[in-house]
Amino acid sequence: MIKGSLKKLTIEHLRGSVQQFMFPFEKGKKLTFIYGENGTGKSTICDAFEFLGKGKVGSLENRGLGKTNRYWQTLGKKPADVSVSLDTTAGNCRGTIGKMEVNVTPPDQRPLVEVLRRSQIQSLVEAKPAERYAAISRFIDVSSAEASESTLRDLIRNIESSRGVAIARVQENMDAIQQFWEEAEKPGSDPLTWAEGEAKRDSTAFDADIKAIGKLQAAYTHLKEYPDRIEKSQKHLQTAVASKEEAQGKLQATIAKVTGDAAEIFGVLQAAKSYLMKHTSPAVCPLCESADKVAGLSERINAAVEPRASQAVGQAAFMLVLQLRSAVARTP
Repeated sequence: MIKGSLKKLTIEHLRGSVQQFMFPFEKGKKLTFIYGENGTGKSTICDAFEFLGKGKVGSLENRGLGKTNRYWQTLGKKPADVSVSLDTTAGNCRGTIGKMEVNVTPPDQRPLVEVLRRSQIQSLVEAKPAERYAAISRFIDVSSAEASESTLRDLIRNIESSRGVAIARVQENMDAIQQFWEEAEKPGSDPLTWAEGEAKRDSTAFDADIKAIGKLQAAYTHLKEYPDRIEKSQKHLQTAVASKEEAQGKLQATIAKVTGDAAEIFGVLQAAKSYLMKHTSPAVCPLCESADKVAGLSERINAAVEPRASQAVGQAAFMLVLQLRSAVARTP
C-alpha cells in the first residue's frame, strides 16, 4: 500500500539497471500493467519495489545462492552506488544499501509492497481450494473488514454486558415488588397485577400518609432524646436528694445542739427558782454571788422559765416530726 498515487520510479545500478532508469506512471490511474520481452527490465522494476518496501530482492531467492545482497548491484558497481527512488503525490522516498539492511528515507514514506512471482502463482494454481486463500492472503487488504469485525465484537460484548445489567435490574425490581406484595398480605392474583394497580392509583391519596409518617419520624426523633434527658434528670435528682439529706443532717445536729443548750439553761433556771422559793430574800445572786440586780431576781427567773418550757416542748415536737418524715421517706 502506497500513500498517494504513483508518479515516477527511478532505479540506479540495481540488478539489470546499468544506468539510471526512470519509469513514469500514468497520472490518476490506480492500476498499471507492465509488459515486454524477456530481458527488458520487468523483473528489475519488481525488484526495485521490493527493495524499497521489504528490503530484499526476491528474484534472487530460492536459487541456492545463499545470502543474495552481494548480487544486488550492477556488475562493476559498489553497493553504495545502488539507489531506488519513488515519487508519489504524497512525497518522495529513497532507498540505499547500508551495512546491514536497506535504508529508506524518510521512513514514514516507505511503501507497503507484496510481490507475487511465477512460482507463487504456480503454487496458487496447484493448491487445494481450501489452501488458496492462505497463498494470496497477504495481497488482500482486509484491514477494514478486520476493524469492522473488531468493532462488531466489541458491540456484541457491550450489548451482552448491558443485557446482563438489565436482567439484574429487572430481577431486583421483581424481588422488590414481590416483597412489597407479601408485606401487603398478597392482595390480588399476583404481584405484577397488584403493582400495576398500585401504580395507577392517585398519588395524592398518599399525601396524608406521608404527612403522618413525617410526624411519626419527628416524634421518634424527639423520643430518642428522652433517655439522655431522663438520665440527666436522674443525676440532678440524686444530687438534690444527697444535698437534702446532708442539709437534714446538719439541721438535726443544729436542733439537737440548740435543744441541749436550752435544756441545760432550763435546768439552771428551774434550780434557781427552787432555790429562791426557799430563800426569798437573798443578799447576793446564788450563781455569781453578785449583789447587783439581786432585787426582783425571783420574778425575772419565773418570767424566764415559762417561755423556755414552751420552747422546749415545741423543739421536742419538731424533732419528732423530722424523725417521722425521715422514716417515711426511707420506707419503700
